[in-house]
Amino acid sequence: MSNYHIDYETYSDAALTKVGAYRYAEDPSTEVLMLAVGRDDGGVKLWLPPAYRDCATHESFEAEALIAELAADPDALVWAHNAQFERAISTFSGFTLLRFMADRPRDWRCTAALCRKANLPNALEKAATYLQLADKKNASGKALIRKFAGRITAGKRKGDRLLPSDDPEAFEQFGQYCRTDVEVERQLHAKLKGFELEGVSLGAFLCEGRINDLGIPVNLPALRHAQSLIDEIETSKFAAFKEKTGLSPTQKKAFREWLAEHGVALDNMQGDTVKEALEGLTPSDAQEALLLYSELNYSAVKKIKSMLACANEDGRVRGTLLFEGTGPGRFSANLIQPQNFKKPSIKNTDLAYTMICEGASVDDIDLIFGNPYEVISSTIRHFIDAGSPLLDGDYAGLQARVINWLAGQEDALERFRQNVDPYRVLASYIFNVPAEDIGKPSRERDIGKEGELGCGFGLGVGGFLNNCHVKRKMGWVTKEMASKTVRAYRETHRDVVRFWAACEKAARDAILKPDIWFPAGKLCAFSTRRMNGVNYLLGRLPSGRCISFVDPRIETWHRYDKVTKEVIDSKADSITYYGKPTTSTGGSGNIFLRVPTYGGKLAQNMTMGVEADIVSIGTSNCFKAGYKPFTLIHDQALCVKKAGHNIDQFCELLTDLPDWAEGLPIVADGGDTPYYQKT
Repeated sequence: MSNYHIDYETYSDAALTKVGAYRYAEDPSTEVLMLAVGRDDGGVKLWLPPAYRDCATHESFEAEALIAELAADPDALVWAHNAQFERAISTFSGFTLLRFMADRPRDWRCTAALCRKANLPNALEKAATYLQLADKKNASGKALIRKFAGRITAGKRKGDRLLPSDDPEAFEQFGQYCRTDVEVERQLHAKLKGFELEGVSLGAFLCEGRINDLGIPVNLPALRHAQSLIDEIETSKFAAFKEKTGLSPTQKKAFREWLAEHGVALDNMQGDTVKEALEGLTPSDAQEALLLYSELNYSAVKKIKSMLACANEDGRVRGTLLFEGTGPGRFSANLIQPQNFKKPSIKNTDLAYTMICEGASVDDIDLIFGNPYEVISSTIRHFIDAGSPLLDGDYAGLQARVINWLAGQEDALERFRQNVDPYRVLASYIFNVPAEDIGKPSRERDIGKEGELGCGFGLGVGGFLNNCHVKRKMGWVTKEMASKTVRAYRETHRDVVRFWAACEKAARDAILKPDIWFPAGKLCAFSTRRMNGVNYLLGRLPSGRCISFVDPRIETWHRYDKVTKEVIDSKADSITYYGKPTTSTGGSGNIFLRVPTYGGKLAQNMTMGVEADIVSIGTSNCFKAGYKPFTLIHDQALCVKKAGHNIDQFCELLTDLPDWAEGLPIVADGGDTPYYQKT
C-alpha cells in the first residue's frame, strides 16, 4: 500500500476559521496557489498553477505524474495534516486535479488524527517539536500565509490582493514552506506508526468523514430572516447604548470604567458576572446601560450568524465533527456546535419558529412572546431543519451504564436491564424514602440523577456542588445534600469504587514495570510501551483499542497560580503525564504540560473510551444499513428520514453491540421530529 502526503496553500476572501473548510472551499474567490505532494520516502514535488510558474521553482509535471499514479492505484492512501481541509479543497472547490478523491472517501488519512490518538498536540509545529523531528514546520510560514492567502489588511494597499508576481522572492519561500510541511507530515506519520488508524479507530475516523461530507441541514431562508430581525434589534439597541454611554458595546474596558463611575463595580465583563449584577440592580442609568450591553452581547443569537456563514449553497453546514477531538476517542464539535445550543426559555417554540419562517416582524414576536432575542435563541435548535422528518436517536445514560459494566456492578446493571429508574433508587437511599414515593419530576429525583451520572468517577463534595450550582443551575442543592449524595453513591456502588482503585494500581504498576499488561477489573488493562523514543501509558479497552498518556511518571505534582506562577498546591507520589490540563489543574486554552491523574479519572477515561467506541460502531451500523446520520450531538444521532426508514430500526442499529460488549445493557430512545430537539 502506497502513502501519498499532500498539502495545499490557497487564497480566498473567505475566513477559514469562521466559515470552516467546506464553505471556504466552495467560495468563488478560493484559489489553489500551490500543491506539494510526496509518495512514501520519495522526493516532494511542488505543483503550481500555470499562471504562477514563473514566480517560483516548481516540479509541476512531476507532481501531476505522482497524482496520476495515485489515481491509478486503488489501494493508495492520501495523507494530510488536518486532512479535512485538503479533502474539502479536493472535492468541494473548483480545483480538479484531485477531484477523483471524491469517489474514494475511505482512502483519506490524517496525521493530526494520529496526534490526537496519541494524545499529543494537534498542531503540526508543536507535535514536530515535541517528537524532535529532523525537519520542523517553518515558523515564517504564518507571515507568508498572511501575505498570500488573503487581502492586505493595512497600509496604502489595504483591501488589495498581493499576487505571487508582486513578490516572487516571498512566493519562492512560500513554495519551500509548502514542501517542508509535507516533509514534516511524512516524518510525523513515520513517528506515529504505532497509532495507525485501524479497527474501531479507523471506523470512527471514516464515520467523521462521511458525517462531515453530508453536513447538517439548516433552514437558510428562516436563518436569513432571523438575522434580519437581530440586525434590526441591534441597530436600535446600539444607538441607545451609545446615546447613554457615549461608547460602543465593544469597548469593554471603557464601559467597565463608565459603570464604576456610575456606582457599579464589576470584576470583569463576563456573561455570568453581568447577569449576576443585573439581578441586584434597581432601575437606573447604569442598570439600563448594563441591560443594553448584555443584550448586545447575547451569545445565544450569534449562532444564527454562524450557521449562515458556515452553510454551503445547498443549505448544509459541513465539517462540524472532529475525530478524537475530546476525551479518549470521542468526537468534538466544530463551527456551529449544536452541542451547546441554548435550552428554550419560552413555551411553544414550534409557534415561534413558524412565525420566524413566515417572516414575522420584531413587533409581532414581541407582542406574542416578549423579548425577541429570547424567542430566537429559544428556537435555535429548530433551524436544524431538512424540510422533511428527522430520525432522532439518543443513547440513554450511556456513561452510567458503561462504568457499572466495566466495574462489574451487577445490581446496577440489572436495574438497567429491568428498566428500573436508577435515579429514583439512589434518591431513595439518599433520602430514606421508598423509591415509588419519589416523583418524576422532583428535586429528590434530580439529586439522584446527578449522583448516578456525576459520581461515577470519584467526584467529591466540592465537585458535586459545583456541577449542581454551575452546570445544572440547581442552586438549591446544599453542602449537606451533596455530602449525602456522594456518600450514598459510594455505598451503593462499591464495585465502581473498587474499579477506581484497580485502575490506579494497574497504571502505577505499568509505569514501574514496562511492557507488561496489568489488569484493571476484568475488562481493561494498562501497560507502558516505548515507541520511537517516547514512553506511552496505554489503557486497553474491551474493544482492543488503546487510549494513550504521553510520558507517564510517578512524581510530585505542583499546581501553580496562573498570575503569580507561585506553587499553590503540591501532591506527592502522583501519576502525571504530558497532556492538556483541565481548568481544575491549571489549564486554559490549547496548551500541553504535565498534568496529574488518579483512579477515578482513569476510570472516567476508560468509560469515555468505551462510550466513543459504541457510538462510532452504532453510527457505522446505520451507514451500512442505508441510514445517513448527519451529526452526532454527544450521544444523540440525527438522520434525515427516507422511505423505508423507521425509528425502531434506527435505534436498534445504534445499539447493535459487538461481541466484546457482551452483558452491557444499552438502549437508545428516540422518535420522528421535524427538526432537532434535545431529547
